[in-house]
Amino acid sequence: MTTIRTEPGDHPTPHIAKLFELAADLLAVVSAEGRFTLVSPSWTRLLGWREDELLAMEVLDLIHPDDHRAAVTAMQEPADGAAHRDLLVRCGTADGDWRRIAWHVRWTGDGWYAAGRDVTEHQVLAHRALHDPLTGLPNRLALGDRLSVALARQTRAGTVVAVLFVDLDHFKLINDAHGHAVGDEVLRASADRIGAALRAADTVARLGGDEFVVLAEGLAGEDEAVALAERLIAGFAAPLEVAGEQLPMTPSVGIAVARAGTGRGPEDLLREADIAMYRAKSAGRGRAALYDARMSAAVAEQQLIAGELRHALDRGELWVAYQPIVALRDGTVTGVEALLHWDHPTRGAVEPTRFIPLAEENGLVADIGAWVLDQAVQQAARWRAAGRNLTVAVNVSTHQLLDPRFP
Repeated sequence: MTTIRTEPGDHPTPHIAKLFELAADLLAVVSAEGRFTLVSPSWTRLLGWREDELLAMEVLDLIHPDDHRAAVTAMQEPADGAAHRDLLVRCGTADGDWRRIAWHVRWTGDGWYAAGRDVTEHQVLAHRALHDPLTGLPNRLALGDRLSVALARQTRAGTVVAVLFVDLDHFKLINDAHGHAVGDEVLRASADRIGAALRAADTVARLGGDEFVVLAEGLAGEDEAVALAERLIAGFAAPLEVAGEQLPMTPSVGIAVARAGTGRGPEDLLREADIAMYRAKSAGRGRAALYDARMSAAVAEQQLIAGELRHALDRGELWVAYQPIVALRDGTVTGVEALLHWDHPTRGAVEPTRFIPLAEENGLVADIGAWVLDQAVQQAARWRAAGRNLTVAVNVSTHQLLDPRFP
């Protein structure tokens, strides 16, 4: 059996030396005192260190300070017969960078044999696959995994898992008015505000756009979940400082909770929290709403109406009424206000307070608003041709004001 001498500066036998020379991984022999006694040429290729530099070092000199504890634990003389160990630590390069190295070490009786593989790129790719590139938060995929684990280990009676669906109110207006670069800064600042309101064990993820989700485990009940949501909202009381400006921002939060044994899965909780979030928005924004089973029917109805509204203009179901504006001094009509109405073929008259917010939320208000303005201008022209010089007031949405086609 071939043996390797482990005194500093010693060299292995020719066959072993050739294997060391060809090895792609980092190979080393380390004394029980934690000093290198033999290293492969791959150290120079991968990390830039020369053999003489490494032999003058202790192992911990190469390892990131935050990883020292793991390294010391792994390289203690085994007392339980476990001669093989694995660890992942950051090792320094000769030019001052850090690389993540996965090590497999084996106790020799008076030291360690060690083989290490650079997994930095794998770690980066794995991180990218599970994290949002803008904020660095876990993404939808990572959240689904964590939520599944949380529900699986929810065994203590009386505790709940809570999902908080967070949507930034009027974020699109800020994005349109200030540009996407400022919008990105708002998202990063909002992620920080949300994280600051949470407990250390809570998870915050970004699903995309201006949607965030918080996962909280081990809560005493619904009241604690609501308190968490209210604390999160309170964290936005002060405007965000972005690009030298003070930008006010409020979140709407939907809350869904699950007790042990209810059999609800991750997608159930996310859907319920999303529905509750829309209830919070419809109640005035900047507030929280706890999911109730009755909300599902209401949201389904809203989605159905929104779908029907997409075709209402083409089907001639929308029309404009003109409410007189009267001078109080003499009762004369000085102008009119254009008011949009929707006569649905089966629902009858749909209140504007019900369908106009849906038009704004679903991107329909620009086309509908342009049609209303066109109708009002035509009507004003007809009145003027008939000798009635009336002003016509037309309500417009902030979404229209930010539309470059509006003027």
